[in-house]
Amino acid sequence: MAAADAGRLAELYRAQDCFGLRDALAGMRAGDATTDFYRAAAAVAFNRPDEAIGELRRFLASPQAAADAARRQTAYELLGDAYVRTFRYAEAAEAYAALEGGMAADSAGRENAGNVRGLWAALAGTPAQTIEAPGPVRVATTRDRANLVNVEVESGGQRIGFVYDTGANLSTVTESTAREMGFRMLEGTVRVGSSTGGDAYARMAVAPELRIGGATVRNAAFLVFPDSALAFPQISYQIRGIIGFPVIAGFGATTMTRGGELVLGDTAQAEAGGEQNLCLRGLMPLVAAEHAGQRMHFGFDTGAQSTALYPPFLAARRALVEAGGAPTPVQTGGAGGMRQVQAYTLSPLVLRIGGREATVPQVRVYAERTTDDSERLYGNLGQDVIRQFESMTLDFRRMQLRFR
Repeated sequence: MAAADAGRLAELYRAQDCFGLRDALAGMRAGDATTDFYRAAAAVAFNRPDEAIGELRRFLASPQAAADAARRQTAYELLGDAYVRTFRYAEAAEAYAALEGGMAADSAGRENAGNVRGLWAALAGTPAQTIEAPGPVRVATTRDRANLVNVEVESGGQRIGFVYDTGANLSTVTESTAREMGFRMLEGTVRVGSSTGGDAYARMAVAPELRIGGATVRNAAFLVFPDSALAFPQISYQIRGIIGFPVIAGFGATTMTRGGELVLGDTAQAEAGGEQNLCLRGLMPLVAAEHAGQRMHFGFDTGAQSTALYPPFLAARRALVEAGGAPTPVQTGGAGGMRQVQAYTLSPLVLRIGGREATVPQVRVYAERTTDDSERLYGNLGQDVIRQFESMTLDFRRMQLRFR
């Protein structure tokens, strides 16, 4: 492989641009370790974990992996992601144990690997998550005090509204709710990143059986936070629980309508020729959207009330953003606390997603880092985009986000 090609693939991967990486690889022949490594990375991103596992194991056995510590570390992290997607928690823990034991590129990599290893090791004896449903299941939703979509979840004789949130890497619950619903608490604590850029600490639990409408979810993994970590006293608001990516993706495809109905396991056919405009970074959905003819990649978070744009968008559209006035201080945060950052206001934002146009009247453009993702993504799309359409389908089999 030419050095320029290798450098281009490395830059696309560093920028978390799985769509650009996929397109660049389409014109390259397989056969060398560098190309095969990035093909495995693309397979993880486009939700083909079984394919990726074999390719990553071959790469890790190659001389190049032995000589390139940074890429070797990434390969182990990707391998861990692929195992988690298939609920092979013990093997995911082994991948991170290898990093902790010396395969990481540096001490920071070893420390992070030790924490992640603890997360999956806690789940090592847990059976794979399964979902049983008689077909597409229709579920009514409500809106809570923060105007987030809630779905009723039943377990242990209790029925409680949980936020339905594609932006949650894992499902989440408060300590008191986990006890009420009979979740099985696991040993140890794990450090997790928060939306303030700091750290929060959580335990792990397993829900032996959850019912969502007519569907039964077994062995769903949950992060368990102290009640206070998911409390927002400034608006008298308490989150009890969050249904996150592993459960949502387990249904294959899910449709959310403007009228407030969820269709879990939606079997509606994709439009002919529909693009793969959805990919995954770890357990976080990313979506491709066009702004002024340029494709950009965004986080996609049904738990976010509003769309937010990040410093890479500011860098790409500085003149447009700065024409709207100077930045002002705003509060941002979530589990782990609040912090103040500088942000511009852009009016309006016009995006094209999957052939459909969405216009958001006003969005914040953050001028500084708010999370790790804010350094690489152009922004995070929220409910103000979703509300532009009659329905939205998240299809994790075809890797498509479709609006109608």
